[in-house]
Amino acid sequence: MKIAFINQPFDQIYGGNRNSIALWSYRAATELKNDHEVSIYGSRFGNVDQIEEDGITYQGFDIEPDNRRLKFLRFLKIIFNGKRAFFATPWYFGEYYRSLVRAVAEKNFDVVHIHNFPQVVEMVKSHCKEGCRIVLHMHCDWLIQLHQPWVEKALRQVDLVVGCSDYVVDGIKRKYPKYSHKCRRIFNGFDSSGFYKSPKEGVPDHINGPYMLYVGRGSPEKGLHLATRAFQKVADKYPELKLVCIGGIGAAPRAFLYDLVDEDVRKDMEPGMYEPYEEYVFDGIAPDVRSRIQMIDHVDYNSLVGFYQNSKLLIVPTVCHEAFGMPVLEAIACGTPIVASKCGGIPEFFKDGTDGFLFERGNLKSLIEKIEILLENPVPLRPDEELQSSFRLFSWKSITKELSMCYQSLAKIG
Repeated sequence: MKIAFINQPFDQIYGGNRNSIALWSYRAATELKNDHEVSIYGSRFGNVDQIEEDGITYQGFDIEPDNRRLKFLRFLKIIFNGKRAFFATPWYFGEYYRSLVRAVAEKNFDVVHIHNFPQVVEMVKSHCKEGCRIVLHMHCDWLIQLHQPWVEKALRQVDLVVGCSDYVVDGIKRKYPKYSHKCRRIFNGFDSSGFYKSPKEGVPDHINGPYMLYVGRGSPEKGLHLATRAFQKVADKYPELKLVCIGGIGAAPRAFLYDLVDEDVRKDMEPGMYEPYEEYVFDGIAPDVRSRIQMIDHVDYNSLVGFYQNSKLLIVPTVCHEAFGMPVLEAIACGTPIVASKCGGIPEFFKDGTDGFLFERGNLKSLIEKIEILLENPVPLRPDEELQSSFRLFSWKSITKELSMCYQSLAKIG
């Protein structure tokens, strides 16, 4: 079977700095290549358009013409806004997707697997061979947030909709029950072996003393501002404690999230949307407390283990409905207690009272209470046998076995 993965224009599909979705394509392709012919399509990498490596073909397309064109299409962002979002129209990185889809069509793939953007479904449907099966993989809530007629058009043409959690899939089924038979939950894959290590890894010398940890993009929807405010409240009681934040500060495009979310979520994000977010994150934080907050833009993925293992606890204060929550899995694998928002897909694999504690989304008081409980009385955490059994569900072999079965079932349609 010939399989193509279509990545987003801002995903780096080749090299060491893949984002989460590009990494998903790579890991899935690595497992599938033994039984299938697999290609990964995305934005151009360096000066190279195509490379074949370890049985996988990578094909890149230039996004600079679209970047220049988008500057002249700003007026469309005014016409298309809210649920009729410009990014969900064929004009958004249109040349990138059209060139990519034409190249895919020439290869006569059996399955084309698209990440996130529903408008690409119609492009693939109109260009690819009859019998080509189309998979739309959602890592977010866009199908229940975007303009309904646009989404329904994609759902009519797609053969399978994959969601990264029951939260994502159940939301689609509730809003579009007519297409519920096309929906399937397949968790994000996770290699726990790299995190489940003994003895503990070390951390850099400049990280000394006890600390709490935040991992992820520092942005309004991820709730970094809640982490800093909670730390300020506990700092006096624990004078040696620090807060280490890994991931840097940078908000996602407003149209991708803020303009689409429900009013209650928007209310929790709003203060950080109208001033530079970094200023808001540290607004009101006393200088002596600020000096105990360490911001680290990037840490090599393999080095994260030491940060998790030596942390007192991980804070996951997301104010949006997180579709999955990979840092939660990483912390569980490292035996690190967690305080996480009770929202989105996180509760599906989080054992409240064992892995740590869930707190009410956006509730600073609840977050502080759970942090103090964990600092005073660490939870028991999962026994090793249970931990290993749980992570088999998220192994890449399990994920791709399920994915391959889905592809094979699609091939039998019609």
